[in-house]
Amino acid sequence: AGGRAHQRRYAHMPTIARRPDGLLTVAWQASARGEGWADQTIFTAMSRNEGRSWSKPERFQPEGEPAHIFPRWGPALFQPSTRGSPLHLFFSESEDCWHCRHPECEDHAAKGARPSAWPESLSNLDAATPHWRAGGSIYVALSTDAKAWGAPRLLLAQRPPAPAPAIPKVIANPPVEVACGEQCVRWVLPYWAQTPRAEAACDTSGAEDHAGVLVSDDGGATWMTHGHIRQPGDGWFLDRVIEGAVVVSGQAERVEDTSLLQLFRTTRNVTYAARSADGGETWTGPLELPALPNPNSKVHALHVRLRGAAGNGNGPFLCAYNHHTQRFRERSNLTLAVSGDGELWRPLLVMQSEFRGEGKFFHYPHMLQHRCHILVVYANHGEGIMLHRVRLT
Repeated sequence: AGGRAHQRRYAHMPTIARRPDGLLTVAWQASARGEGWADQTIFTAMSRNEGRSWSKPERFQPEGEPAHIFPRWGPALFQPSTRGSPLHLFFSESEDCWHCRHPECEDHAAKGARPSAWPESLSNLDAATPHWRAGGSIYVALSTDAKAWGAPRLLLAQRPPAPAPAIPKVIANPPVEVACGEQCVRWVLPYWAQTPRAEAACDTSGAEDHAGVLVSDDGGATWMTHGHIRQPGDGWFLDRVIEGAVVVSGQAERVEDTSLLQLFRTTRNVTYAARSADGGETWTGPLELPALPNPNSKVHALHVRLRGAAGNGNGPFLCAYNHHTQRFRERSNLTLAVSGDGELWRPLLVMQSEFRGEGKFFHYPHMLQHRCHILVVYANHGEGIMLHRVRLT
């Protein structure tokens, strides 16, 4: 079974969460033009009937925020397990990694003006408006009703204090919770840092592409960065491990077991994985998972909770992904795979198998477990955000 949450020319990177009162919320990035345009922002929609119908999409507009913003990327919804916790929306926002496609745009750029100060007339010329590369600084906003959002709070800046080099950061999946002691719950949020792969105004000299995690032991009040995961080698064509999805891989009944597994998208036709034995503070290098092909597209993973279990999973692992190697501008065969240990995987079911041609995608899945069902939201290129419901047996 499935449902549609939103239809727009460009709707991408969906995420889903459930509030304690049963309200489902979906968020995604969207634009009337396409990825990286100045109007790209986040939309949300809600459902009170398990996704059979959805509210009208609303633009994410935090309290007191001015009308103009830079493009926003990679929304990730997170409902903490602590009673009374608000819904969290993590995302990144562009800063200065833009480029021009028109002489008038280049003229304003040469004068040193930031795009927010350019004449409004430029917005009427698609070619004259700046286009943005992915990522920026990472923020979080909170809500108690999934409608009104507080002011975003900066978690990780594109431009850290000197001498660390500037580099855009991006997220694609929400945090997981793992024990950090008898009375402590750690949040582990995967992110990656990437230099622009084409012309951009920002200076990222000295920066190095990598993946890592943000860690909080105090309910999101403070955060620390950990990990510097990257493929071995150097140079422009070095493959990036990006869009990491973290799952708790330790035994649920053992509080001291803080093992984590992180899966990555790559350009090498296969999913990669890294492991942490200390709650995300250190990570192994990325290794291939040959049973999970990857067409350079995002994956998502979760640890299933069996009936009666609370907290971390105590069942098998699931991975939602595109089960094929790279095809030119095509992603399909959206599949769920299952594993008992996070290393050996086998396909469980195919949610969508149609290949529709160049530029057509069924991709970017995000899963949520509710009792004996797995809800999977994903982007259907040109059709909007879709939801697929899987019953666990």
